[in-house]
Amino acid sequence: MKLENYRRRDKEAISSILSTDRPWASYALGDLSDLHFGLSRFYVNGPNLVLVYEGLQPPALFLYGGTGALRFICSFLPAGDYKASFIGEPEAIFSEGTNVVQLRRMLRMRQDLNGKTFDTGVAEELGTKDAEAIAALMVHYPDNSYHQDQLAYPFAGIYLDDQLVACAGTHVVNADERVACIGNVVVHPEYRRRGFAQQVIGKVLTLLADQADLVTLNVTVKNKEAVELYQRLGFSTHCRFNEADITLPEPVEE
Repeated sequence: MKLENYRRRDKEAISSILSTDRPWASYALGDLSDLHFGLSRFYVNGPNLVLVYEGLQPPALFLYGGTGALRFICSFLPAGDYKASFIGEPEAIFSEGTNVVQLRRMLRMRQDLNGKTFDTGVAEELGTKDAEAIAALMVHYPDNSYHQDQLAYPFAGIYLDDQLVACAGTHVVNADERVACIGNVVVHPEYRRRGFAQQVIGKVLTLLADQADLVTLNVTVKNKEAVELYQRLGFSTHCRFNEADITLPEPVEE
């Protein structure tokens, strides 16, 4: 059996599978957009799906469905490093010999826009002209997965005395699927607890209103302060999941 036997390229068929749980599948639905589809490899086994997104290094690995089917597909994937997102424990999904490090317990939170309005305060829309300012702000948060290419999607920020002190952005948008995923929510350490995070998120949600009905984000379970902020903005917890840096062993013989 070859891995290619499970490869699917039909967007409509992939969307049909993922739409059984749109909030959990939101990033994968976003990767069906023209901007990301060429970098995405979808492997399907019945209602179960494995996505390898090669637009990041190491590639992102998203698992959707039952553990047995997912373990089977993953056993054929090329050996190497991945950033994996999955529901369940890693030992139930990945074959023996998989190295799992930095396991993070996460929440997927959701917001149904449906004509809602948000407090945007003094936040303004950002673009490519703000790339250097955003990069300078991200220096304070090196673990953030920000890349300048994300500025193709809505970003918002707050400047004080010509310094960008807060921003929020969008990882993926798919207007056809009416779904978006936000992130890169950061505030300069010297300007925290002034309501800036709420304003920049509100601005991003406002900018997304004509492109998406469903917006999701990820937050660590232990980040209670951020969870409470997102709840005040109308987000609710959809599910718990895990993120981990993994190294897959050599695939099974075909």
